[in-house]
Amino acid sequence: MPRPREFDPRDALSKAKQLFWQRGYNATSMRDLFETTGVTNSGMYSEFGGKRELYAQSLQSYQADEVAKRFAPLHEAPGKQALATFLDTLEQRWRDGIEHKGCFGVNTAVEFGEEDAAAEIEAYHAILGMEQDAFLAALRDMEQAPDIDLPLPAEQLAALMTALFNGLAVLSRGQAPANLITDTMNASRALLGLTAK
Repeated sequence: MPRPREFDPRDALSKAKQLFWQRGYNATSMRDLFETTGVTNSGMYSEFGGKRELYAQSLQSYQADEVAKRFAPLHEAPGKQALATFLDTLEQRWRDGIEHKGCFGVNTAVEFGEEDAAAEIEAYHAILGMEQDAFLAALRDMEQAPDIDLPLPAEQLAALMTALFNGLAVLSRGQAPANLITDTMNASRALLGLTAK
């Protein structure tokens, strides 16, 4: 009869995800993972496999939880209101230091971009797709509003906003000057016909 687990796999994965997100893959040792999650060596390998497998599962968890939840409002509210609230909330989180870890997907692309890491890059591309689809949903809604005249097709603006979001994630992780982030956000608002803060 197999021994019962001595840990909650979901809790352990959540803690591993936060550690990888903060430090990256290479700077996180197995000892770090054991200490942070409280899972033993045998329990870790039995439940998750090796370090690379645990990293992949952490990235999938980030996509399913953080990315899906953050971008869900862009699918749910009227486009202009949804984008204005999204940008305001994002800027406030950066000001409050909540976004100091950047985007786990972007961090992955930067760390693994030149390595043989097809699975990690594919996961990042999936995250990009989710983000772009969410921006596109809001922008298409704006495009159809009679009182809104977007300067570019919704598809192009969605691509631009996706690139902007990922670039700002790098600036945030690099602790860029606050005015650089604020000016970029206000330029985005101006482009979309939203009120600058």
